[in-house]
Amino acid sequence: MQLGELTDAELVRLARAHPHRRDAFAELARRHLPSLVRFCLRMGLDADAAEDCAQEVLVRAWLKAEQLRDPERFAAWLRGIAARLVQDEARRRLREAEAWQKASPTDTPPKDDPDARLALAQALARLSAEDRAILVMRAEGFAWREIAEAMGLGESAAKMRAQRALKRLQAWLS
Repeated sequence: MQLGELTDAELVRLARAHPHRRDAFAELARRHLPSLVRFCLRMGLDADAAEDCAQEVLVRAWLKAEQLRDPERFAAWLRGIAARLVQDEARRRLREAEAWQKASPTDTPPKDDPDARLALAQALARLSAEDRAILVMRAEGFAWREIAEAMGLGESAAKMRAQRALKRLQAWLS
């Protein structure tokens, strides 16, 4: 049987059982890289940052594969890693934007797109990265159980946070 014919769970089990067989994890990476990039884009990263984030997710997944409790939930597990990385990046950018706001008027922000930083800071003021991750994962078709597991929440808590986030978005848009 070819690796491309195996399910994600079978590939995870194969990669765990035979760590020297990098081809099993390479197949998982090939399958999930495009959707991880799209997820990171939907979470608010620009194209380059989304690509970097998706690759970092796969590296962390490779290094921490033994921490995955249920190989059947591999895709949701990857989204959880991605959500945490995007949250960390958002916090870093917000701290950086706040530092620039506190700087003297003669200081100018770096030339790597200060408008994107401001837009990110405004978005974070409106909706948390955690809530955004829940909504994006749900929009991508993940089950509530998978979302809850990826975000470290109970299923009812994930549903409640999504509902509240949607209400806030509706209020802001009206």
